[in-house]
Amino acid sequence: MQRKSILWVPHTPGEAGARARHEYFLPHLASRHDVHVCTWSTLSDRSIRGILTVGKHIRALRYSSFRKDGVTYHHLPRLYNLPPYSNPRNQSGMPLNQVWARKWIRRIVARHHIDAIICAHSSRGIGLPPFDLPIPVVFDYVDSLGSHSHLERTYVRNADAVICVSTVLAERAAAMNANVHYVPNGTDIRAIRTGSAERARDKYKLGRKKVISLIGLTSSPRFYFIDAIRALRQWRHDVLCLLVGGRDIEARIRGTRPLEDELFRFTGPLPFSEIPDLYAASDVGMYPADETEYFHSACPIKVIEYAAAGKPVVAPQLQELMRLPLANVILAEPEPVPFARALLKAIGVGPRQYCVSKFDVANLARRLEKIILDVIAGHRRRS
Repeated sequence: MQRKSILWVPHTPGEAGARARHEYFLPHLASRHDVHVCTWSTLSDRSIRGILTVGKHIRALRYSSFRKDGVTYHHLPRLYNLPPYSNPRNQSGMPLNQVWARKWIRRIVARHHIDAIICAHSSRGIGLPPFDLPIPVVFDYVDSLGSHSHLERTYVRNADAVICVSTVLAERAAAMNANVHYVPNGTDIRAIRTGSAERARDKYKLGRKKVISLIGLTSSPRFYFIDAIRALRQWRHDVLCLLVGGRDIEARIRGTRPLEDELFRFTGPLPFSEIPDLYAASDVGMYPADETEYFHSACPIKVIEYAAAGKPVVAPQLQELMRLPLANVILAEPEPVPFARALLKAIGVGPRQYCVSKFDVANLARRLEKIILDVIAGHRRRS
């Protein structure tokens, strides 16, 4: 098989303590192809309000490239707090970040002889990609853009192929593009199963508590799960809530819910290498979403990883989640008391072995690779 040059423009650049969808696929694609990834600088809300951001702004404005783990990364210049994209129906006065991103993407494509682009909806960060390049564009539909929105139509209709993270999004995209594929999120199942519960319990002083964890702090902005943990403690005094993820959401939670330190434990951002230990140390996982369009169409990696670790997960009744072949999910109304009752039920389930082979990222990467190669071959025939 001839190696191809592939450029991935992700939904969001990789950040400490968070592993984006494209980062799961990169090692597998990079072992067989020349893979390039666009990245850019971001600032947290707290950093933007700080006074020591001049250096970060200067670094954000520079183009640079570097190699890491067999992948070439291209840092695109970007100004913070500018409108990232313009309405496709009005291209006059195109925002600067989008102009820069399109300019550098064109240069990368020409300089590195790129055969295909995979783009997610990076419109919030760097604007819309150039769809008029002489190579195929594959749209990675990761999160809902809002049904029938102009952004959704722009991405889906201009793509040579669409890969959808959920069947909900695939059904929607199929009405606008004839070449739609379902490629759910996946994980490294063997890596998740290597976790050591004792190592995590010793490091974070979890003792013999029943650990209710949220690994990756994607959640409802209502933070009803915090109140659910408090309600759960009225029935079980041996519970502890472990929250794993970024500092910004910790600040928001603490800003709206004063927390008891003996009941809640934050780890801050962690590398993926430490995450399997936390799954192993958990007794129950949470996916405390809301019943909104965004969550109904999502494919939550954390629920898959809890299943790989053999742990039950409490989550609301979400459309895509109920379609997934996962037996570890316990459904609950997204309110404190019903969610607490479901957590109590999940503690009684205990660890089990769940079948998650369909979500092994190595198998999904092979499916993604075939889609990309077929699109490249079909595009060249049309050309």
